[in-house]
Amino acid sequence: MKIPLGTPLAIVAYRDFHDVPRLILASDHDVSFWVLDSPFDDDADEYSPSYEIFFVGEDLFAAKQALELWPNGSTGLSIGAIAVDQIRFDDSRRKALTCM
Repeated sequence: MKIPLGTPLAIVAYRDFHDVPRLILASDHDVSFWVLDSPFDDDADEYSPSYEIFFVGEDLFAAKQALELWPNGSTGLSIGAIAVDQIRFDDSRRKALTCM
């Protein structure tokens, strides 16, 4: 399952906000859910310049639980990565995103 490109996705939940959300649960209109993870790198003393993308299914409850347990106990399937600067956020940076 690939994350849709060029289509706005709703941000269902997020954690670790620094300039932009760094751990995001996003959903498309077909009710598929993805976690986008841009973790903090202690060695580099900064956040990753990319999001690793995980497909976490089509069930909202399970997807929210995956985010709550992230990264321990995650059940997501890694489907690739995208640079943080390839993500366009809504003005609030908290409601929607588009992968370019």
